[in-house]
Amino acid sequence: MNKDMFQLFNEAVENDTGVYNDYHIIGSTIDASAASTCELIAEYIRFSSIYPKIELPPIYATIMMSGIFLDSKYYKSKSTGQKTFEASTILKDFGADNALADEFLKDDYEEHATINKIVENVNYPLYGVALATAPDGEYQDSDFSKAADMCLSFKGTHASFVIGRTNYGKTKVSARSDGTISVQLLMEKLLATGAKGGGHLTAAAAFYDKNTPNEVTEIVLAVLKSSIDDARSAATSLEVKGR
Repeated sequence: MNKDMFQLFNEAVENDTGVYNDYHIIGSTIDASAASTCELIAEYIRFSSIYPKIELPPIYATIMMSGIFLDSKYYKSKSTGQKTFEASTILKDFGADNALADEFLKDDYEEHATINKIVENVNYPLYGVALATAPDGEYQDSDFSKAADMCLSFKGTHASFVIGRTNYGKTKVSARSDGTISVQLLMEKLLATGAKGGGHLTAAAAFYDKNTPNEVTEIVLAVLKSSIDDARSAATSLEVKGR
């Protein structure tokens, strides 16, 4: 976490205001190299000079550990780095319970059945690219994210896109990548078609206010066909810079 980010946090605490912190390419403080926002917050809590010293209850540390598990895919994501493990150590020092953190992330039977129903519609319009449009109905945001993660776990899949209607009336695109395709770039391409959203190399999302899931599927297909090579090149460039 850089000096400017620490200053923003300190000012927010002193003035009893808020600061929007994220690892996506949005917000008032950004660190796109982080695996999880929880990673950034843990780092701030440990190294903040604010008095009195911030104390984190074990249950909060455990919830934040769940966030790191989720966003780093249990440390398997390409976005996982040294700071991810350092943040996990910080949370352990505050009493985070790994087993309970894992329990928080488990689906119940109904959630699992819903995700499987979405994934049953997967197809591969391009090499290594999975695309699934959810059956008619309204879904939780997390259903699309989990379905995209499941699709990405299939052998030979390098990026996955799941589309469907949310329970608050928007059509969502949830995108995941193994790091060889920049889903951030592809979601940014959707902004020109009326979408809102963002993300980073391996996880991104977009929302449409008016378009139906079938309409959005056609838009995503067009963007994939026109920009997949650019997305692969962007991912390669980021990997070279990170070495």
